Amino acid sequence: MADSSSRDDILRRRKFRRRIRYFIVAGSVFFTFFGAYILLYSTRFRIQTVEAQVRDDLNKSIAQAAWKYINASSPIFVPKTNALFLDKKSLDITLINSFPEMRNFQFVYNVPARTLIVRATPRDTVALWCVSGRTTCYAIDEGSIPFREVTATSANKYLRITDESGAAPVLGTATLPLPFFESLIRYWNAGQNLRILTEAVIEKESVGAGYIRFETSQRWYILVRTSISPEETYAKIQTVLKMPNLPQLRYIDARYPDKIYYK
Repeated sequence: MADSSSRDDILRRRKFRRRIRYFIVAGSVFFTFFGAYILLYSTRFRIQTVEAQVRDDLNKSIAQAAWKYINASSPIFVPKTNALFLDKKSLDITLINSFPEMRNFQFVYNVPARTLIVRATPRDTVALWCVSGRTTCYAIDEGSIPFREVTATSANKYLRITDESGAAPVLGTATLPLPFFESLIRYWNAGQNLRILTEAVIEKESVGAGYIRFETSQRWYILVRTSISPEETYAKIQTVLKMPNLPQLRYIDARYPDKIYYK
């Protein structure tokens, strides 16, 4: 009798544990689906309005562009306006393509107001990209990306880079390979001690051949190699400029590591 009673107790305990596990699993599944439903379809996470806090003259256009993107998206099983599943990276790229003056966009969802707030970081002007034969120039950032048309007279404030190809740049697309552009900026900054540089000129073969032409206020130009340090190059140029009885120059060609030519 004792053995039979003991077995019955063991069986009852096993059945009880199985029921507990069943209720735990069933409860977990229920709350998982219930939570997913709340996240997907709760009105608290449905974007009702878009508010841009960027710049007064752009806020309306940015808000409209963001709202157009949201309504054009087609996620599976997810409402288009669900803020939790908004593809912010894709929206950022879309807005940058439409508003190249901005480096990037940030998005914050205000739950009580059901409002998507859009903010942005503007690009900084590092230089001006001017096209030979055209009256307008383009502000470019540290990545050589043009983002706004400006008048040619603005070149007095910034480094002027003249492109002799004659083709207008595409806003939002880099005009030069980044290593080449960074070398150009280093040469320009280091060359300010000469006090004669006026602009950089990009000839058709400049990028491929790795050289830059700098015009001077004395109506002659300098050719430099991007693979040679500015300090080394300008030291050689200073040697030429300090020569006694130096004739009127047409150019100084400092593109070679161990030589320098002038005429």
